Amino acid sequence: MPGTPLIVQGLYPAAKAATRTSATETEMLKTLDRNHFTCVVWNDLCVLSSNTNNKTIDQDIIKTFVNDGEIIKDYYQRLNIQLQAVDPATIPCIFIAGKTCQASLEMAIELGLVSRVQELSPLGVTVCEISGRVTVVLEGRPHPSWHLMTGRKEIAKKTFNETIAMLNSMVRCCASGDITSAMMTQSLMDALAINPEELRRRTEGRSFLTQLLYGDISGRFPASHAHLRNVKAHMPDVKATLLKWHA
Repeated sequence: MPGTPLIVQGLYPAAKAATRTSATETEMLKTLDRNHFTCVVWNDLCVLSSNTNNKTIDQDIIKTFVNDGEIIKDYYQRLNIQLQAVDPATIPCIFIAGKTCQASLEMAIELGLVSRVQELSPLGVTVCEISGRVTVVLEGRPHPSWHLMTGRKEIAKKTFNETIAMLNSMVRCCASGDITSAMMTQSLMDALAINPEELRRRTEGRSFLTQLLYGDISGRFPASHAHLRNVKAHMPDVKATLLKWHA
């Protein structure tokens, strides 16, 4: 693949995927930086696609795939094939789409299929190594179809737009060749229009929440709770509600 594709570790193909582009991908392509991302490539945990609509897909069953080592090995073997097709002069960009796919990444790490080498930014970007190939990965974000599934609720649309902005800043940073923690974090902060104080507050909020839930100040959530990294625990009213709930 010439240039830099965005590889999405997804859940399952859209209905009639063999003959049409999904609504989710269409929405993504409207705002992805096409000067840097050449295309969107999907690698799905479940490879079956409905011929009618996705209501026939049982996501609860797909969630159980995470506990099957052979399925996870196949999932990441297919990702490795995608990575081998990427121009070796570029750094592949991967988006882990949603909770189940995040859980599959954690299982792949446990199985030795992936190494999480470094946290590039507390905003959710890491460096991972997969079969010897260094990749930059966006973790802990909702699946990009979430805003469509909710009927485009305002909070879901905002989250979707934030995710695309983060992906764009991630690939631009990779294209610059300066993939340091400071540069990646600054690039993401610019994309999200947040300042260092806001980043500090968000980081402290995640640390507060993991301490509250697990007695751990790391700010890193278990795979099944990865979506909680988006809880605005740094905001006083949210923090007060969480403390009241925990009590």
